[in-house]
Amino acid sequence: GPIAVGCRFLETHPVATEVRGEGQILLSPTAASYPAGTDVAVTARASEGWGFVQWSGDLTSTAQETSIRVDQPRRLIAEFARLGTLTTRVRGRGGILRNPDAASYLPGTQVTLRATAEPGWRFVGWSGGGTGTNAELAVSVGRTEAIVAEFADIQSPDVVVTEPAGGAVGESRFRLSEIGRAHV
Repeated sequence: GPIAVGCRFLETHPVATEVRGEGQILLSPTAASYPAGTDVAVTARASEGWGFVQWSGDLTSTAQETSIRVDQPRRLIAEFARLGTLTTRVRGRGGILRNPDAASYLPGTQVTLRATAEPGWRFVGWSGGGTGTNAELAVSVGRTEAIVAEFADIQSPDVVVTEPAGGAVGESRFRLSEIGRAHV
């Protein structure tokens, strides 16, 4: 007699990926298409000198590792940006604290710099990529920034007259000695 045969087709969907900037997208499990309802783990891996910014397309997130349910064809875009550097230098005696403190930053990252003077010195202002005389400076990092904190010596030097001897200077030259340095 006749045999009844039933077929059930499994619906599958592709996941298209696109990278903007320098990096790659990793999918787990890896497949050309996925059975409907499959949860796929997605990871954005930035190339050296680049940082992950966000997911776009059918996924909206700033998490580097996340997942997406494949219940229809999906398009994932990983966006990367070239990392910026913030170089700080000191003229005089003092230091600079950064918040957050990192070797590199995504463009647009807000970094707060705080200048701290050593005893006998005072902070006088920022130069290079920063301006102002407030000890705290907010910086929006671009590709590269170089900022200098300027400090001035406010301690009066100890001065000793060493030549000529005898108390009469007249038209003779004399020598002033500051600890560690001599000025003629």
